[in-house]
Amino acid sequence: MPFGNKKLFLRKIVLHFIYNQLIGLTNLILPLVGIFSKKINDFINGRKSAIEKIKKSFNSEDKIIWIHSSSLGEFEQGIPIIYEIKKTLKEYKILVTFFSPSGYNAKKNSKEVDLVTYLPLDSPKNARKFLDAFCPKLVILIKYEFWPNYLIELNKRKISVISVSSIFRPPQFLFNNIFKNYQKILSTISHFFVQNKESKSLLNSIGINQVTISGDTRFDRVYEFINRNNELELIDSFIKNEFCFVAGSTWSEDYNLMDKLFISKKNEKIIIAPHDVSAKSLKVLEKKIKKPYTKWSSYNKKIDSNKNILIIDIIGVLTKVYSYASLVYVGGGMGKKGLHNILEPAVFGVPIIIGKNYSKFKEASDLVKKRGVFKVESKNNFIMKYKEFFDDKIARQKAGKINHNYVKDHTGASKIIKEYMTKVLSN
Repeated sequence: MPFGNKKLFLRKIVLHFIYNQLIGLTNLILPLVGIFSKKINDFINGRKSAIEKIKKSFNSEDKIIWIHSSSLGEFEQGIPIIYEIKKTLKEYKILVTFFSPSGYNAKKNSKEVDLVTYLPLDSPKNARKFLDAFCPKLVILIKYEFWPNYLIELNKRKISVISVSSIFRPPQFLFNNIFKNYQKILSTISHFFVQNKESKSLLNSIGINQVTISGDTRFDRVYEFINRNNELELIDSFIKNEFCFVAGSTWSEDYNLMDKLFISKKNEKIIIAPHDVSAKSLKVLEKKIKKPYTKWSSYNKKIDSNKNILIIDIIGVLTKVYSYASLVYVGGGMGKKGLHNILEPAVFGVPIIIGKNYSKFKEASDLVKKRGVFKVESKNNFIMKYKEFFDDKIARQKAGKINHNYVKDHTGASKIIKEYMTKVLSN
């Protein structure tokens, strides 16, 4: 073996050894951390029963499609694919695994699939034991979930794996030559369905050519919202067909922009849906409000319908609330937590305001350029933009139409993926 190749070979072995040691160390440390954190404790305990749950839920005759996502957001991207499977591949059962407790806890009782459980940590032993418990006909990885030991084991067993709604950027570690071994492991994935041309080019640059630009399945998911029943009796009684401003998935940094709305004497309807609905988070918001307000959990139609502000202190209704909005602010862009989903309100044809940190989100960058979404950096920016849309219905309609059409024009990813799945499973 030439010296250069030998050196590369040794580096691959060393890096994979270090990775496996870190996974082992994580496995030892987590129970100690779990003593002080309920979330980590859930993370540990949920994984202990994952394999037994699979054995009890499926038998050797079952045809299973395994879908893995990191958390709830990624799972939402998988829902259009789940619908396609249930429509056209009815003989298949669906197993969904999560990495995070937040995703698992939100969907553990989902009726859309046959079983929801955790994915055990990515060690060679866990990967073998997990795949010994069932034999998937196809594995679907949502967006970024590439665990090397699982991919190695799946490849050994000749099980087809596809990655959907993937998006890649040049700074990501996997495009660094140091991680050539990881690149080789990624190349075992049967097909990548990516969101854009840049992602395809980046994969091609490391020798991965089994790539299709399909777009993002999130567009298919949110486009379904306009055809469902979005009626909420509580919201109907609160807004009474008046102008309604909805601030969704907000954090404390976002509230700093809205100070004037919280003290204004204008009789306008404002709905705020914090991302974190814990008592501590809600207290931060409530301290800022100096006008009559109410909360979803304690709403009384007779007493509260004439108040100005409604706080949504429950999870699961925001996408329907967006259907009532005249103007929307989507949170996360004023801090470092990351901009939340702007497609959910965009599909309803409303103008959207966001904070300044949005450059990593393609749809936000696109819609800022198209002038359906508007970024603000200060309180004055926000109030000016708010007043502009409050006073001008035609401007609201124009920006809203841009947003709706953008979502509509980007649908179709799940059908492209379904065609590939059907082809693979028929072989």
